[in-house]
Amino acid sequence: MTDSEAIECSQRGNQDAFAELYGRHKSLVYRRCLQILRDPHTAEDASQEVFLKAWAHLGQFSGNSAFSTWLYRIATNESLAHLRKKPPTFVYLDDSAAKPFEVPDPRDTYQHVQLSEVLDKVQPQDEQVLGMWLDGHRNHEIAAALGTNLSNIKSRIHRTKNALREALA
Repeated sequence: MTDSEAIECSQRGNQDAFAELYGRHKSLVYRRCLQILRDPHTAEDASQEVFLKAWAHLGQFSGNSAFSTWLYRIATNESLAHLRKKPPTFVYLDDSAAKPFEVPDPRDTYQHVQLSEVLDKVQPQDEQVLGMWLDGHRNHEIAAALGTNLSNIKSRIHRTKNALREALA
């Protein structure tokens, strides 16, 4: 079943068809949420919210863009909403007070940390474009999802790739 067929069935209330769409696109949505939130647990929560919203608003999907582009936009919005809802971080001014700490993720290898440091140098507005491009979206899909023109996207991808090449050299 193609995405188009699964969307049509899902719009008629077929949960099995939506489960198939979920299976195809869950990693894309999770990666996008993780890219913005930078916390695996929060990204998982946000991913679930994305699919709940997609199911609830599936009737609004017009098919003018790829389904993955539509989900990507929902994932971006949901992740940004999670950042806005994030509880404030407390800073202890008294050195005698217990200080919170983070347990490092054992999956972080030196190479992953090094790549993260390089990616942190990417401009925030270009990070979103790069993420979509790395996820396999075509330039025109990225432009449509971000509401900008194609030449802007091409130049942002080119600029970001050059910056990454330079940083990794």
